[in-house]
Amino acid sequence: MHRGENTGKFEERLKLVKPNDIISFTYTSGTTGNPKAGMFNSQNVITVAKNLPECYLLIGQIWEFPIYHYRI
Repeated sequence: MHRGENTGKFEERLKLVKPNDIISFTYTSGTTGNPKAGMFNSQNVITVAKNLPECYLLIGQIWEFPIYHYRI
């Protein structure tokens, strides 16, 4: 995470992203069947990024969470 001046670049880039743009594939090992991939779209990840700090009272703190810890 980065603290510093808000240059508005995040907001500019956010406007270019479409909610259904696939941005990640997560593969399973196939423990309950054949191996397969789960697809994450940009809206999944943006929703987590926007809500995680408030949900976990992380405002004003620096924390690191690997994305695979979330249920999106």
